[in-house]
Amino acid sequence: MTPSKKGRFCDNCAKHVVDLSQSSNAEINQAFKKHKANLCTRVTSNQLNSPILEFKEKIRIKIPYSKTAAGIALATSLATSTKSCSTENNSFQIHHSDGVNTEETSVNSKKAVQPKKKKPANRIVFKGKVVAQERNVPVELAQISFITTNCIYVAFTDAEGN
Repeated sequence: MTPSKKGRFCDNCAKHVVDLSQSSNAEINQAFKKHKANLCTRVTSNQLNSPILEFKEKIRIKIPYSKTAAGIALATSLATSTKSCSTENNSFQIHHSDGVNTEETSVNSKKAVQPKKKKPANRIVFKGKVVAQERNVPVELAQISFITTNCIYVAFTDAEGN
């Protein structure tokens, strides 16, 4: 072996020998990836006997501004008057909206009562578009829930994600 700029040069295999004896497992892994496993190296016996594990980076799914939106929705729901949802017998109502028909269901602790179909006095309108984050395509039939202390509003998206 003769000294060279990259470490040492092996006359037998006609390759440069890279000294990885002071390198970490991640650096060794990087070196083998860079040279496509066609590498002549110098390593310690501990490095030779220990496995080199490669961990893939965790993929985190982030919904932009989701915490802010949840905080605003919570603050709004607590601050908003919910007189339109309350009834005389201290039960709460669930308003379902599919964009075409509005159906109202009264829920009581004793029994469920199906009142006559009527629209709520104060109608809440959800505006926006629900799209898949990775493909940016509309999500059909995604459930949007708005929960207050006395009322639960539920809406579903149409084929265009509205």
